[in-house]
Amino acid sequence: MHGWAADVIGAVGTPQTSPAEYLSVFFAASAASQQAGKEALGRMYARTSGRDETTDWATREAQYDAVCAWGIPDHAALERVSAIDIPVFVANGDSDPMILPRYSYLLAGLIPQARLKIYPDAAHGFLFQHHADFAADVTEFLDALDRVADGGSALDPEVVAQLLARSRHPLGELTPREREVLALMAEGRSNAAIADALVVGGGAVEKHINNIFTKLGLAPGDRDHRRVLAVLRYLGT
Repeated sequence: MHGWAADVIGAVGTPQTSPAEYLSVFFAASAASQQAGKEALGRMYARTSGRDETTDWATREAQYDAVCAWGIPDHAALERVSAIDIPVFVANGDSDPMILPRYSYLLAGLIPQARLKIYPDAAHGFLFQHHADFAADVTEFLDALDRVADGGSALDPEVVAQLLARSRHPLGELTPREREVLALMAEGRSNAAIADALVVGGGAVEKHINNIFTKLGLAPGDRDHRRVLAVLRYLGT
């Protein structure tokens, strides 16, 4: 990414950027995204005191120079990110004209433990448009790290959903709610965490889990052992 496209520079690469130009780059062209952009601008300028100092033109030019320098093609340097050995959350909007989504896919593909989320009908301002979803996704990402640190397991929810969608007999006999419970089990959730996620009581979760065991043909015995077997059966479909 050696610099921005001409239309992006024309819109925001000047000392003064109009609201319309800002919206054209930071939000997608759809009516819904443009409306989200207007609402975001309203929130930004609603605060009249304690605001950060406005970025001046010299700072913006320095930022763009840094973008251009960083974006000079260098495959050897790019591959160095593969050495990042900690979980990383990579996010972008599906219509971002400043940092094209394909670069997010590239980055996530190079970092071994990266999780990628591309937000729909959004551009460079996806964080402002999908602020609630982004906050929830980051919270889930951090919760998963905590579960792993505590000795549990964690799977990307999108991977879990794909695995479940491909499920066949005997998982095909599970009800939609039982599938939700099993998916959360596969993410390493405890019964209490599952109850919180589904907004149900602990007794209901216990009942669903027992139904899962029965339908998967897992005879009564060591409860933790059956739980592991259920998750393995699920992941193996």
